[in-house]
Amino acid sequence: MEIIIGIGAFAVFGLFMYCIFVFVWSSATIKTSPRITFDAFKKLYIISPAKWSLGFEDVGYHGDDGWIYLEFKHYIDVLRYGFFKDKIERDNDYLEKIQNEKKFLASVQNDIDAYRRENLAELERIINNTQINAENILQKAEVNSGGDDY
Repeated sequence: MEIIIGIGAFAVFGLFMYCIFVFVWSSATIKTSPRITFDAFKKLYIISPAKWSLGFEDVGYHGDDGWIYLEFKHYIDVLRYGFFKDKIERDNDYLEKIQNEKKFLASVQNDIDAYRRENLAELERIINNTQINAENILQKAEVNSGGDDY
């Protein structure tokens, strides 16, 4: 019985704190900012992500007249936006990581190509010297053998 009373008291306290938080959040919002639902924001964000600035609880859109800051209509939209923003930041971090890896691999490939060019010239020189030496040895062998066929 005591556990049920404790859980009930905790639920009432949580609900009370949630109401206070929502009241503080709604009174802290700027009343002149346009309000938007998260679903509408997400659809608009997909069209032109470069024009959006992702803030803490609001978003900014760079339109024809400059920056316009929008707020979400409901607190649940702010929570959904928080998860969305975290996903966008993770995706951007992953994209940056992939781009850095591509730059690194391109740099290493350039080093490999330069090394190959340097060593290819050396290898060609060695092959030419080997061919010249082989021809000289064949000529000496013909001279020493007298060139007669038996």
